[in-house]
Amino acid sequence: MIEDLSELLTIVLQADYYFALPTLSGTFSGVLLGSPMFKRDPLPDDEHNEFVENASKIILAAKKFRHAVLFRECFIHLVANFHGSLYAENPTALQDDKDVWLLLNQRVSHLRKMILEAQHEILMASIQDYLQTDLYTLVTEEYFFGNVSFILWGIGTMPSG
Repeated sequence: MIEDLSELLTIVLQADYYFALPTLSGTFSGVLLGSPMFKRDPLPDDEHNEFVENASKIILAAKKFRHAVLFRECFIHLVANFHGSLYAENPTALQDDKDVWLLLNQRVSHLRKMILEAQHEILMASIQDYLQTDLYTLVTEEYFFGNVSFILWGIGTMPSG
């Protein structure tokens, strides 16, 4: 069972030295399931989570020994917290790996685009509801009052005349 990040990195380095990375990748899932490093403390007051804090280092190890599940989980945390305080401390390790850095930037850009599209749709839906209500009010006022300037300018009081 792997207790912390230093053990994980040591195992990856040793497996790389002994040309055993494929074997490590194949047997690592069982080790992951029981590791306290990958479990969140159930207490909501404790925000410490070693996996989330070190996702930028773990993803490079996961890439090295080609463990898809670990890579994906780290990648999700990195995209979600891309500009968070957790990764602002040492972004150079990720920037040095051009493949991961490019993929990370592409996914962050895609996520931001999706968020902007959703916000745009919400804004347009709310404006559309407002415009439909306002046009209905204006058409009704035109029918009853027959004053074009009252409709065009949207003045809240009825013109004297």
